[in-house]
Amino acid sequence: VNDGLQPMYMDLGAVHWMHDSLMECCATNYEWNYEECIGSEPNAPVVINPDTYNKWFPDWLNNDHTCKNDNSQPPYMSKNPSNWMYDTQKECCKERYGYKYNQCVGQ
Repeated sequence: VNDGLQPMYMDLGAVHWMHDSLMECCATNYEWNYEECIGSEPNAPVVINPDTYNKWFPDWLNNDHTCKNDNSQPPYMSKNPSNWMYDTQKECCKERYGYKYNQCVGQ
């Protein structure tokens, strides 16, 4: 599952628990039941959380005062989307970057 809701121990031991693809995850953790883990479509996208998928969030990592919706939000935002995620860029910019709103929305 790629929804950002993994337990903290997985975040802290990401090298052991987090994988780049479903196939890699299944091969590493479910070798004994690989076929069922992969499912009928091995290239299908992983399960997406509708509460966070393509939602807007403040990009704290860059200093450009923007909101993004590229699904790269930190896990803490995915775990509490009602506090961090927005349906529109304008909502996100207004709430998180009101002092630089025009810059945030690209005006």
